[in-house]
Amino acid sequence: KNATELAINGLDSLRVKSFVLQNPPAAAPSTAPTLRVTLEGNNRHETLYVGGPSEGDQVYYAQLEDRHAIFTVAIPKALMDTLRNAPDELRDRHVLDFDANAVTSIALSAPNQPELDLQRLELAAGAQVAGWQIIRRGGGAQVPQTLAADTAAVQRLLDQLETLTALKFQSDAPTNADLEDWGFNRPEREVALTLAGATIPQVTLQVGLPTNRENVAYARIAGSSSVYAVEPDILRETSAKPLDWRERLLSTIPASARITSLSLANAGDGSVIYAHKLADGETWDAALAAEPAPRKAALATVLSQLRALRAASFVQDGFPEKVLAAGEVRPWRYKLEATVSLPGGAGAGQVNTVTLWFAERTGGAEQLAGSKDFGAVFAIEQPLLDALWTLTQP
Repeated sequence: KNATELAINGLDSLRVKSFVLQNPPAAAPSTAPTLRVTLEGNNRHETLYVGGPSEGDQVYYAQLEDRHAIFTVAIPKALMDTLRNAPDELRDRHVLDFDANAVTSIALSAPNQPELDLQRLELAAGAQVAGWQIIRRGGGAQVPQTLAADTAAVQRLLDQLETLTALKFQSDAPTNADLEDWGFNRPEREVALTLAGATIPQVTLQVGLPTNRENVAYARIAGSSSVYAVEPDILRETSAKPLDWRERLLSTIPASARITSLSLANAGDGSVIYAHKLADGETWDAALAAEPAPRKAALATVLSQLRALRAASFVQDGFPEKVLAAGEVRPWRYKLEATVSLPGGAGAGQVNTVTLWFAERTGGAEQLAGSKDFGAVFAIEQPLLDALWTLTQP
């Protein structure tokens, strides 16, 4: 729209440079135009015929429809380029046209992987944004599994699909050979959006092969003949792996609950790195008061991170006895346990134990953790990683 309006405004600003009264061109612009531009309005239209170049930079012979007068006009290069390449320059580059708020589910599929569905949940009372869940289907009669999805990640996906633009209009009439070369016989990715209340209830984006030479991927809407060259990042952004969409917030401890004990030990021999159990009425501020400043800050960070434990990313489902870290299968290096007391009614409150296993740190920003309760191996966030480093290094 913006490019079209700029072109119209550019045409509206054109003025006659001079009328050709002597030495007219060999062929009148109306009989042999190099460009014909028609503007149509309510019960009226005007057509400008642009002929060959006249003297001067970007000056052309021109003529209006049904007028005999020939004149010269200076047409800026940018406007002339736009008019000459209008099928590309003035075409809407958005690949998908949909309302993100109407999307009720997103189906992601990739070769040799089970289809993954992201399903919007009903808006909870008091919530501003509806949550999402992962529905993972296996082969045969396996019952689908559901997991909480990372709502922010799904929203980013919808934003990326809404703004997906063509770098190049590859073809509007591809041959079967073209479609095979561009990877559409077996697309690298299919993204099916189900839309509530839409005239077309489902729209499917197909992404073919990325190219190293042009650094693009090819995309099209299923059922359409048009093929677009798009940023190859769309393949990463539309991953069909469930772990990429899993809710990063693993657990939360309510403000009314107390962490009553904390221990960190070497997993191999059980030797204690830190351990403390709060006495009745004791607070962690008092418990940590005698610790050196760096250690005190690290322990406070661990306690804070446990109250809202998040994964930076997920590595695998389940809890293995040994973990693959930095290309090597390693035993777990550290074990952390925290006891959480939840307030009850008239009787005693509920007591839970949080147990996390940590691998050796394998990089400045990478350390893996595992949990039987959460059924996952995941990378921890930087604050927790730094705190553990402070506590475990001599």
